[in-house]
Amino acid sequence: MDHELLGYFAASLVFATFCTRRMVPLRVTAISSNMAFLAYGCLGHLWPIVALHALLLPVNCARLRGACAASAASVSTPAIFRTSAWRPH
Repeated sequence: MDHELLGYFAASLVFATFCTRRMVPLRVTAISSNMAFLAYGCLGHLWPIVALHALLLPVNCARLRGACAASAASVSTPAIFRTSAWRPH
């Protein structure tokens, strides 16, 4: 694959993250974008892009882990207990 096409693909994934409404799919798309930009940056010797996405990748992975945990917790918790009135202040 031509590395310029890989760059456009990575950029389209960034655009897709802005169009995603739910957190888990957003983070999965962002992680895919980070990986695509890492490949693009390495192939094109674009080290600032590599550095940026190397830093963003673990952030997105951690946020995905948190979103999955929150999603699992909300599924197992009855809706009445998910309101702010039941949370400690």
